[in-house]
Amino acid sequence: MIYVDRKTFGLPFEQRVLGHYGDNCINTLEFEIGENYPNCDYIMYIEFSNGTVNSIMLTKSANQTVSWRISASDIFCSGLAYIQMKAIAKNGEIWHSPKIIVELLRSIDENTVNGEYIPTLFQQLDEKINLLKNLIVGTSDSNDYITRPQAQALITENIDELLLPLCRRLDGE
Repeated sequence: MIYVDRKTFGLPFEQRVLGHYGDNCINTLEFEIGENYPNCDYIMYIEFSNGTVNSIMLTKSANQTVSWRISASDIFCSGLAYIQMKAIAKNGEIWHSPKIIVELLRSIDENTVNGEYIPTLFQQLDEKINLLKNLIVGTSDSNDYITRPQAQALITENIDELLLPLCRRLDGE
């Protein structure tokens, strides 16, 4: 078990290679918390070598333990990274651990070009739908009203640009 408190991040050196392993298997890390506060949440911050930062809400368990189920979406890029845990309450940060260096391994994905993640057409479509939905809902709250035909036209115009390439791909073109 990995021990963490405001002064210690006890991850043994030989366990500092982290990643998402195998089909349907998710690597899980369990942390014993040295300073537990009943009404706080624990967040793991990862600072990647390219400067991006990801935050992951850790799952509380019994007996002052939290766990991190490492999924593929948690790791933006392979390489060296800093990780740090923070205890957060409603009024802000309670404590944070020291930063430690780990090596992160991302699985090889068909959606990467030169190490840069490219979303699939389905992901792009989902993102576009959510964007349009938020746009339509957002305009109804303001003084600028949008009619139902305008909303349908807006959705149709924007989704076609993603659906046509997807249909062509499914048709084998």
